[in-house]
Amino acid sequence: MTAAGDQALLNASPELAAEMMTRLARAARDFPRGKSARRLRRLINAYPDRLAATVLTVTRETGEPVTGILARTIRRLSDCALARRVAEGLGEPAPEMLPLGIACWTVIVNASLADDGAEAADDVAELVVWLNRAGRQSAAIALIRRALARLRRKGLPLPLGLMCQWAGMLAAIGQLEEAERRLQQILAVANAQGVEPLTMVEEWINLANVRHGLGDQHGALEASRHALHLLLRERGTDDDKSHLLSGALGNHAIYLLETGRLRAAAAAIRSVLTMVERQANRDPDRYRPDLIDALINASAIFGAIGDMDEARACSARAVAHGEKLSPMASNAHGDSLVRSLINHAIDQQNRGDAGFAMEQVRAALSLARTLRRRHGDRFLEAEIDACIALCHTGLHCEYPSEAREAGEAALALTTNLAPAMADMKRLEILPNLADALASLGENVEALRLSTQAYALLTATETQGDVELSTRTGIRDVHARHLAENAQVREAIAIIREAVDIAHQTASRGLVSNVLIHSLVHQSGILTDLGDLDGALDTAHSAVDQARALAKHSPDWAAHEMPDALQALGRAHWLRGEFPQAAALAGEMVALARQGVAIDERSNLNELASALEFSALLSNASGDPRKATDEMEEAMDAYRRLVKYGVHHEDLANGLHNAATIALAAGDVESAIRLQQEGCDVLAPIAATSLDLMRLEIEGLSNLTIYLVMVERLQDGLEAIRRARLRAAALPADWLPGQQAAIGVQVAESRLLVQVGRPAEAVARCDAALADMEACDFDFWRGPALNARAMALAAQGADTAVAAARQTFAFHLALLETEGQDQDVHGLCDAGAVLVDVDPDSSDHVAASVRPWLQRLPPARQDSATGELRRALPSLFS
Repeated sequence: MTAAGDQALLNASPELAAEMMTRLARAARDFPRGKSARRLRRLINAYPDRLAATVLTVTRETGEPVTGILARTIRRLSDCALARRVAEGLGEPAPEMLPLGIACWTVIVNASLADDGAEAADDVAELVVWLNRAGRQSAAIALIRRALARLRRKGLPLPLGLMCQWAGMLAAIGQLEEAERRLQQILAVANAQGVEPLTMVEEWINLANVRHGLGDQHGALEASRHALHLLLRERGTDDDKSHLLSGALGNHAIYLLETGRLRAAAAAIRSVLTMVERQANRDPDRYRPDLIDALINASAIFGAIGDMDEARACSARAVAHGEKLSPMASNAHGDSLVRSLINHAIDQQNRGDAGFAMEQVRAALSLARTLRRRHGDRFLEAEIDACIALCHTGLHCEYPSEAREAGEAALALTTNLAPAMADMKRLEILPNLADALASLGENVEALRLSTQAYALLTATETQGDVELSTRTGIRDVHARHLAENAQVREAIAIIREAVDIAHQTASRGLVSNVLIHSLVHQSGILTDLGDLDGALDTAHSAVDQARALAKHSPDWAAHEMPDALQALGRAHWLRGEFPQAAALAGEMVALARQGVAIDERSNLNELASALEFSALLSNASGDPRKATDEMEEAMDAYRRLVKYGVHHEDLANGLHNAATIALAAGDVESAIRLQQEGCDVLAPIAATSLDLMRLEIEGLSNLTIYLVMVERLQDGLEAIRRARLRAAALPADWLPGQQAAIGVQVAESRLLVQVGRPAEAVARCDAALADMEACDFDFWRGPALNARAMALAAQGADTAVAAARQTFAFHLALLETEGQDQDVHGLCDAGAVLVDVDPDSSDHVAASVRPWLQRLPPARQDSATGELRRALPSLFS
């Protein structure tokens, strides 16, 4: 056919164009030197713009695989000039054109690297953009390394732009430590070459983001300050710089927040909102996405400082603006806005604000569905990601039914994806959905899904594109569901697989925080499964990796070492190896003290946490005096943190543990004082978060029980009244709220016995025990059985002796199965009730308790005997 005839066909309907292009491309692929290949080459050379438009139209309207066929043809022809002509007609990387664009730029890059041309770096950079857009970051990194190695061998200068892309790709795939090192090298090279500092401002911003991802908040703040200094020096000269400034200042506000500078964070984000709102009013299409990002960040900050009305208002405005985005802006920014809302939800979840986290992730899903409804499957992946996020957040915030619904919706949507992409999404969905089903009591179905996830993982991970966290995380989930279905041996084998994978990663010389986190987590799971030898070995590996990390990144290793040491200490503790555990706890405390000496505000939390762990260990090993001293110092550290406006929850939890230690030592008044302080810490802020409300309710329930012990009944009535009011304000379908309400019932039953209302106490206990069965929650079972036995005894009921024996047997079995330092106080209560209602049971109680005591280490034996002697003096006279 003549050139004119080809042009006529090319300009004809999409169907005819598709037919011609498909036929020519297939023929050219099979016979690269044949007539069809020459004809296709002629068409591409003559009409590159028309070709791109036709391929795009054909792909969208007919579904013909033209781009894939042309991509294979371009690779087979390997004609650099031809590939460049096609590439020039493609424009920006559109999803439909990715295979063709990557094929063209691959041919171009191969040729330019072979020739060592001046355009090589620019060509590589362009191919990196296309690979990144296709989600092939690993391939992009390999390409950059290859290009830089070739340029280095030729003695050519290494282009900073390509090095910056390399750092960005490393950050995108989670290799944050290497990304940080590369960015520092880039900035040093730029400084040595006299590069204008302002041109490197994006690298300073990226460095701040990478350090933030690594948990180095102060390093992030330092890099962010440098970026802001450069931008503010040139402020007002360039719209692009103003755009960068608002984004950098928004990130800076987050870093200020996370380093405890709450007022500065609020002031910074208000400045950002003022700046971006002014820009958005002037040019909505261009700046509305920036305004949405700023509003999402502002919502996070206001939520963190307790201004929930402002936080919710900013979030609602962000969603409203997202729904008003123009089609062009939606295509460019819609995905990132959905992702920002998801990240905001995760932040709120991590801060313990379950209600607000759920609001944010629901908003993300609403926005994603709106965008997909208006703009089509361009936003299919965004909707799937939002469903996955709702499944994950709903699960962790204890909304299992909503989590299940979102997970099932995400799974259904994956059928519209390409097979490889669908498999990667299913690897995210199946573990969360399995956990949601297990939370609803459907353990068999949960195991089926986790087995499916594990099978998919083992089939996929051989391709090398699955991250370590995914490979180990899915094994964690599968092992848990195996154990819940009485397959403990199989569960241990799966976790040991995960440990082996982590060891293989370490053997390649790769040291990272992800690897350390993985090993710490595996150690904890093996501990829970009863494999204490495996837990100990795995924790040793985590400590070794943290020490290796310290050789090239001491600051970051300092963040990881405490968790690794605690995992190792816990493993020794549960094996009864208290001296080894105490030595590790001492190392944790010493490291934390060094950090506090450098920067108290940043490291005080580590010291408080280390002291608290050491105190609990000292108490378990039978040294209550040391435990009390360490816990007092830990609480002082938490109190100082609260003055900075942070760590209220940690202080409240610590005070609860301190009260437990005081109670074990027989000092009920100190237990009351400490638990009362914990409730007072939470009272002003509890209403800002469901999790804080739950924590306050649990504290008030414990306080009520302690007050009953010393017969301060009026104070007990006031505490339980406050607990009931808080519990009534929790959502009825929130599982932690239901569990907290059980604690209120049990505490109130103890109080009712003492005020002479035993029949009501029995009714409360029966209701609490029924609720425990309904939500599979046993934490309060021992206290509930104790209170019920006491109430029946107070009534003089015939069933009192049987109830007391059942309660004593329950607590003794708990001690036998749960460890050396669990529930001694519950056993004391149960034994006292049994001896009271049936004096002839004294010999039975003594005979049951003494063998257990004799198996304890000497120090712990003395402590437990002392507690039993105080509760049951007749047995130890």
